[in-house]
Amino acid sequence: MTSSVPTFKLRPADQPPHLLTRPRLLRRLDASTEPVVVVSAPAGAGKTVLLTEWSRSLATRGACAWLSLDAYDNAPGRLWAGILRALQHVRPELPVRPHSGEWTLDAWLEEILPSLVSGLDGQGPLALILDGVESITDVDAVRSLSDFLTRLPQGFRVVLSTRHVPGGPVPTLRARGAIAELDRHDLAFTPEEAQAVLTDLLGSAPAPDTLSAVYETTEGWAAALCIMGRTLARSSDDADTAADLARGRRAVTEYLATEVLHRITTEQREFLLRTSVLDELSAGPCRALAGDRAGVLLRELAWTVRLLVPVAADPSAYRRHRALSALLCDLLGSEGRETAVSLHRTAARWYSRQGETTAAVQQWVRGGDEAAAVASILHDWEQAISAGRGREVRQWLELLPSARSPPTQDCASWRRWRPCRGVLRKRPGAGWTWSGSGGRERRRSAKAARCPMRRPSPRPWPAGCRGRS
Repeated sequence: MTSSVPTFKLRPADQPPHLLTRPRLLRRLDASTEPVVVVSAPAGAGKTVLLTEWSRSLATRGACAWLSLDAYDNAPGRLWAGILRALQHVRPELPVRPHSGEWTLDAWLEEILPSLVSGLDGQGPLALILDGVESITDVDAVRSLSDFLTRLPQGFRVVLSTRHVPGGPVPTLRARGAIAELDRHDLAFTPEEAQAVLTDLLGSAPAPDTLSAVYETTEGWAAALCIMGRTLARSSDDADTAADLARGRRAVTEYLATEVLHRITTEQREFLLRTSVLDELSAGPCRALAGDRAGVLLRELAWTVRLLVPVAADPSAYRRHRALSALLCDLLGSEGRETAVSLHRTAARWYSRQGETTAAVQQWVRGGDEAAAVASILHDWEQAISAGRGREVRQWLELLPSARSPPTQDCASWRRWRPCRGVLRKRPGAGWTWSGSGGRERRRSAKAARCPMRRPSPRPWPAGCRGRS
């Protein structure tokens, strides 16, 4: 456990210019009194920048130790050699020394941990910032860190910066009220903060449309915001903003591929790609597209990647960050149209079986099977109208391509679609829509159930049906 620790790991790296100070987050860190602070957010969310700024005021008082972690530290001996070296770097007088022998669990519990805790006790306020905790996955290393975090002496604080919430003692510390947390929502730039960053990068305030487009793409994600801002700043043609924004989005997807997609397993990447046709990710449709392990993979990625956002109406369902959706769309497109069509139609069949007509129609249309989309509407619309859900039927119809006409493939379909005055109408050039509303829909539900849809304008009868009523 006496391995040397590079000096550059004992201080934060120099930060690039054009980084906005975060007073609202600095105040939260200053105000927190819990012994453990966890700052968890995806790559490029601004964790290191925030903690670098916060550590400066502490460092002037000798009250902050810093250790940058990487894969090399993913062993208990190297991890604790680094931590002890970081503590001695700012407090040489601390009575803690690296263990002279090889790290073992017995040595840790009987000698190293007790001497470390007693040596730190009574030494005055001191914070230890561990940046990059996601690199520590070794079972013994995680366990030893957990042992330490649950035994911190008075006045000593540990700040964990990580791309995903570490396991170990975090739930226990939450129950004790001994942990403060900042997550991706806290670190996301507000529209006002984003405007300040872009103004600094561009040299003048961005146009409202430009600011709106950048914020919609980035959702306040710090790295994406800076990448798009620098792309716009390099432009020599102020009139070609749309092309600059497109270049900025491509640069964001390249960053995302390097920092996120290339760091996950092949199985996880395949899962993200196959489920990229879904607007919301939940266990059921994901299993239909990606196999029986889809639920497990979804939970893993929601915990580690942190670019899957829980849906407010259903915490077990997630949506992707817009930048991740754009990257996956590009990758799926590179595999050919047939792959995407097959996935859309598989999803549509699953939604149809579950009675989720809106999602089914949407997937059928995206998969290019308009006949199946119409069939889904014909199958479910009577029940929806009878239940007073006419607006939902209107939504189904508006999902159809605007040029879609009633089906003429067979007499049965035609008779179900043909005249029923006052129930459906076709807006010129805008597709099919429900013409009723409110109580009128409910009063007409019995008539609607008998006469589902009407033909908006005279058309020849399909072949073989002429003269029938």
